[in-house]
Amino acid sequence: STIPNVGQPMALLISSVGNEMECMANSRMNFDQSTKIQLLWKLFYASSLAQDWSTCLNATEEMVDGKESDRQHENDIARAFALLQCRRTSAAQETTRLLLPKLALHENKQNSFLAQLIPVMAELYHADALLLNEQSMRDDFVENEIPLDCTQRAIDALGYLGKMNVNDDKAQNNTSLQELQVTIHNDHGIALLMKGDSVGALRCFREAAKHTSAPMGISTDSTTLPWLLLPTYFNLSLLLLRDGHMEESAKSWLHVRGHFSTWQKAVRGDNEALRKLKDLRVMAINRHGLLMAKRSMQDGAMIWDQENIMEWMPPVVEQGDVTEDSVRVGGVDASQITALDVVLLRYAVSNAEKKSSSSFRRSAGHLGY
Repeated sequence: STIPNVGQPMALLISSVGNEMECMANSRMNFDQSTKIQLLWKLFYASSLAQDWSTCLNATEEMVDGKESDRQHENDIARAFALLQCRRTSAAQETTRLLLPKLALHENKQNSFLAQLIPVMAELYHADALLLNEQSMRDDFVENEIPLDCTQRAIDALGYLGKMNVNDDKAQNNTSLQELQVTIHNDHGIALLMKGDSVGALRCFREAAKHTSAPMGISTDSTTLPWLLLPTYFNLSLLLLRDGHMEESAKSWLHVRGHFSTWQKAVRGDNEALRKLKDLRVMAINRHGLLMAKRSMQDGAMIWDQENIMEWMPPVVEQGDVTEDSVRVGGVDASQITALDVVLLRYAVSNAEKKSSSSFRRSAGHLGY
């Protein structure tokens, strides 16, 4: 199978700022050190939202105190996150490689729900680093350093946590837990693709999409994780397309792009909807052409027909609008978005024309024409 596009990491911002401050308030650390750590966590959080990854990484490196503690494990996780976002995949891989055995020794000592999520995050980030590390991609993975094993351990751990906290509504509705469900299943799907298992990968991408809470017929504006919709459904729709499930791919992608209802109206013979669908197709072709024309003058143009290891984006709603100056939309390369738009809108227009024409002929025959 095609090796997935590994240009961007998928990483989860750990929202432990409030928890960290509570720990500091209850600790015996001197005031100056406690205040410094609190400020560094604030800086980490703010720079992540601003996507200022250099400042984010600097903040995590200032937090390191070398002492073995739950708080230091959180610092290490934050540093791995920042390293991934800075594309320093080898350093991120080394950080998580050293962290995982330490967490294993403390697995029965975790009290808070956040602390229980840290080993899962470590497995996820380790898988991210392995998938993104170009040197690892060229060499055979060593024992216990296989992305598929890392993501499977993370999935198993999430399942266990779900059972342990089944009666805890706060834990079950935790956004970090839901985000982990999406990102880990996405990584697991890509790892399965690398092994040639497209059926298993498709199952994982469907599971990831399910956890974004965007079922067909429900507006994407009301989803639980709107910032993950575009990259999640890109991978699902692309794999469906490559495996020959054209109509299902179009339904999935046009739903998340906000065009599904227009397509369905066009299929039922609504001429205005069909004109709108054709306009959308033309706009997609033009946008893709402009983007590719600009990319042709630059090095490093990306191949569009490969699944993405999703880039972490701040948790805000992205409209998915693409302009000729767009680089990334929702963490996915803009040219990949427009290319899939073109392919599936062309199919949708053709499909609507055929079905509406067939429906008209049946209706005309029934009326005796």
